[in-house]
Amino acid sequence: MTTSLLLSAFAAVRFIAPDADRDGWSDYEESVARTSLANPASHPEPTRYAVVDLGPVDQHGWPISISDQGHRVLTTSGATWSWEGGWLAPAPLAEGEQAYYGLINAQGEVAVKIETRTETEAHAELVVISGAFRRSIPGTRTVQLTTYIPGYNFSYGGSGQLGWHFYPARWVRSGALLIWAQPVSTTFDGPMGGDIVLASEAGVVTPERTWFSGQVVSDSAGSRWLGTTDGAWMPVGLEPLGPLEIPLARGDEGTTLARDHEGAFIQYPQGHRQRLPNSADLRSATFSDLEGVLPDIVEVGPPGRLWRQKPDGTYAEPVLLARTLPPDEGWTSLHVMTGDLSGTLLAVGRRYDGYLRALLLIPCQVRGDLLRTLDDEGRRRTFDLISAAYATAANPLLLWRNDDRDEGLVNEDSRRDLPGAATDQADFAQPAPRGMSDLVDWFPISIHLGRVAESLPAFDLRLSGPGASLVNVLETDLPLVEANQIYQNDYTQVYGASRGRFDGALKAERSPWGLNLSTGFADRMVGPRLLGRGEGVVLLEGRASGAGPLRLTLVHRGTPKNREPHPEEILFKLELSLAVAPVEDFYRAVDAREANLRVPPRPRAELLKPRELPWVIFIHGFNVDADAGRAWGAEIFRRLYQSGSASPFVSFRWYGDQGAANYA
Repeated sequence: MTTSLLLSAFAAVRFIAPDADRDGWSDYEESVARTSLANPASHPEPTRYAVVDLGPVDQHGWPISISDQGHRVLTTSGATWSWEGGWLAPAPLAEGEQAYYGLINAQGEVAVKIETRTETEAHAELVVISGAFRRSIPGTRTVQLTTYIPGYNFSYGGSGQLGWHFYPARWVRSGALLIWAQPVSTTFDGPMGGDIVLASEAGVVTPERTWFSGQVVSDSAGSRWLGTTDGAWMPVGLEPLGPLEIPLARGDEGTTLARDHEGAFIQYPQGHRQRLPNSADLRSATFSDLEGVLPDIVEVGPPGRLWRQKPDGTYAEPVLLARTLPPDEGWTSLHVMTGDLSGTLLAVGRRYDGYLRALLLIPCQVRGDLLRTLDDEGRRRTFDLISAAYATAANPLLLWRNDDRDEGLVNEDSRRDLPGAATDQADFAQPAPRGMSDLVDWFPISIHLGRVAESLPAFDLRLSGPGASLVNVLETDLPLVEANQIYQNDYTQVYGASRGRFDGALKAERSPWGLNLSTGFADRMVGPRLLGRGEGVVLLEGRASGAGPLRLTLVHRGTPKNREPHPEEILFKLELSLAVAPVEDFYRAVDAREANLRVPPRPRAELLKPRELPWVIFIHGFNVDADAGRAWGAEIFRRLYQSGSASPFVSFRWYGDQGAANYA
């Protein structure tokens, strides 16, 4: 029989280590960390992109186009890349032909302008190349003379007549091609505007309008912007922008990125606008999955800046895109070329060897509840969809060892909650959880791929690296929005590869190389969920103390599980820095039996506190011996932590099993 008391009291300050700046961290702990633990600016940017190295630019050509879906890449040489086939050489050209490659779509079709020249004349037309086959786009053939307008490097059509040159602008969802029609004339020696036409297999509608200036900014359905001679930009289907406001990009839901003399701004379909800070020199940009979990704005070209949306909907100061890549890969000199609908970026960059390489930058994250942002009542907000938690080697995700002996719904014997059980008896050594009472020792980790998942080939998931030896993994069917509610709600049929109850669900298979998640889990990530596609949630438990990266590797379906994947079998990798420590290193303990103040070393559970919080002091009741006192303190801390408490915790132990005592 025992009673317990939770005190939120500042009167117990004498039990707390000195904290000169009153930020919730002791002076000793901050001296060890050599940083202000309460200051987010002291930590690096979160990793937002996985990198797929497509090889040296001088080997395949400069990357110029990526399909809206499917991650197909086209270069200036006509070489194409896909997940399934890797790099493929361009189709051979006939004698006298010159190709100007433009766009690639999800089916691998390439839109290209081909010029054929003879000694006296030349003609050009747009064609679509698919493997060894090509088809002309009717209405785009232009007969040209071999002379040129002075000062311009394009030829002109028909003597004294208005002619047109056609250039691919964008593939649209219907399979048609959005084309920029450029007028030229032998009687006008100066720049001329253009028109936008939509080409299907039936051909191109004859252009009717001539614009002094124009720019193609389209969503994937083919909605477009056209320029007029008075400088006003008129969109299709939206309210017009003002004078000298130039569109840069357009999302599928009608959201438009544009710029004026003050800088860039976002215009939403409802009519309101949002300014991007420090964007006066932004000339070209793309959305990064605007309607997804990562609503970022990315600069096209160097130096490659990233504007991230904050929880209040405004945008933070830009950061260099290179800072959001895995830091140990050493990518520099990034130049973003373009992006697709999922937010994947086609770019070039350099690494340690100095060679310029073509890259896919894939927006994705593995994250857990780390930043511990608080609501007005001091409770943690977990899994915020915008300000995602992240981890680095200097700022790891922290788990405690699951080394007690939980059993059943509630442990009837409090001593089963005592940390430090023998290895063969501890919960982490069991093939499955032994009861719902074990749930507080598991931590939800979410994997975010977003719409990228639709562009990937069939894949499996592997967990490896030093961190894989520190944890066990349990699959779940939980959607993201329920992942942080598992301690309050009984989701009993969604755990393990068998998708059964939590108590008894088998942990992920362990191989010599790491941990293998089931094929079913990977397939469910691709399917639709509550917040879209590309999300999955697993639970981690600590099994050994230590620190290191946990690498999540996406490999081609069918890759053997009992060995390390070969480079050609790997799609890309994600990484989560984590550390595992005994649960008693997560809080302070005062033991009146020894009159000893215990200040836990790193790692710590409480990383960032946006504001001062009251301390929570737990005092066990009467008829509790030393071991039971430790067990009660550990279990109360676990349950408070997993229920959302971010308050510093102190476990006070006393001679509760030796009769009345005077502690005055």
